Amino acid sequence: MSEKEIKDTESLQGEETLTTESTPEDNTVEVKIEETQATDEITKLKEELADKKNSYLRLVADFDNSRKRNARQLLEIRKNAAEDIITELLPILDDFERAFLADEAAKTDNSGTKLIYNKLKKLLTNQGLKAMDVQNQAFDTELHEAVSELPAPSRKQKGKVLHEVEKGYYLNEKIIRYAKVVVGK
Repeated sequence: MSEKEIKDTESLQGEETLTTESTPEDNTVEVKIEETQATDEITKLKEELADKKNSYLRLVADFDNSRKRNARQLLEIRKNAAEDIITELLPILDDFERAFLADEAAKTDNSGTKLIYNKLKKLLTNQGLKAMDVQNQAFDTELHEAVSELPAPSRKQKGKVLHEVEKGYYLNEKIIRYAKVVVGK
């Protein structure tokens, strides 16, 4: 080794090295800082957990509401699925009833026709079809369609249905055809 290197080595050995000794106060401060950081982190995690729980509950509630709404819509669709066909069959029911009136006037036997009519009417009733009862009731624009007005035979019949021209029908409590009526004035 060179002289210079030897001197440097000796000077290093001769110097006191500075060491940091930790005191109990320093340890306490470090522990308090760590505890504060841990407490802050725990608080933050608890808030995140509460937010996630809230989001989860809202998601579950939305899903449940959606499921119930879909079930109601499906039930409504099933109830009224045959509405178009039943609406098209109503004129046939009207024709049967007019035929019965004509047969009564002509005094002919119509037992075969009545049998077919009763079967058709029973089938439609099972599907939820119900005829409106409008005779001698107060005229209601929500239920009736006025085709004409006639002078009422008595004061009690003013504003009431005097005659039903065409029957009105409900399908599962929904009006599918308004009753066409003559109203007393």
